[in-house]
Amino acid sequence: NTEKLVNTMATNFSNKVAILADLWINYRDDDEFQEFLQGNRLDDLNSFDDETIISINARINTRTKELNNLLGFGYQKECFDLKVKKIFKDSFVIFRKHQLKPFKIITKPYPGFPTDMQAQFMALATQIKGSSVINEEIFENRFLHVSELMRMGADIKIKKQKAVINGIKNLNSAEVMATDLRASVSLVLAALSAKGTTTINRIYHLDRGYSKLEKKLNLCGANIKRVND
Repeated sequence: NTEKLVNTMATNFSNKVAILADLWINYRDDDEFQEFLQGNRLDDLNSFDDETIISINARINTRTKELNNLLGFGYQKECFDLKVKKIFKDSFVIFRKHQLKPFKIITKPYPGFPTDMQAQFMALATQIKGSSVINEEIFENRFLHVSELMRMGADIKIKKQKAVINGIKNLNSAEVMATDLRASVSLVLAALSAKGTTTINRIYHLDRGYSKLEKKLNLCGANIKRVND
């Protein structure tokens, strides 16, 4: 309740300090916060109007919630203890503190978990100890990547629109085939966690949605080469 918070802050100086400190620590490089700072001095708290502080804090929090929805954080934050550390105009930083845990995902229309991330998270599930479950409720036949992941040693059981993935220690290298756009990138992720060299065929699927992916991942330490037949 904004009105209640305003009244509380008017009589509680420490709340103002706490909110300003949080904004400064997490958003000092943010354009919106920098605009808010114009005409105000951090060393003079009286120069900051309570309602203005609440307003900027609310706008940043709203932006955080929008990003959480975009990333399907309803599932990801719960399963992986993910946090958005900073949100800038064109970028954000995500981090986790603890070991990944098995998860259960049900694909839903926005703002639910996106079906376009299902294949990628299946590749991730192969690396998590325990059993993860993915229910695909948007499209039929969206598990074409499963057989290719199983070529690499993945332990996956399919029953209609439900996949149960039992995480294993390591995937093995293999020659696999991309069947669609999302499946192709899931195979890239699986190959990065596998021992040895994996060959992915029919990467024209990949190129429809991921421009120069190998170059971007190589900047992160991957070893990927595009080979012409």
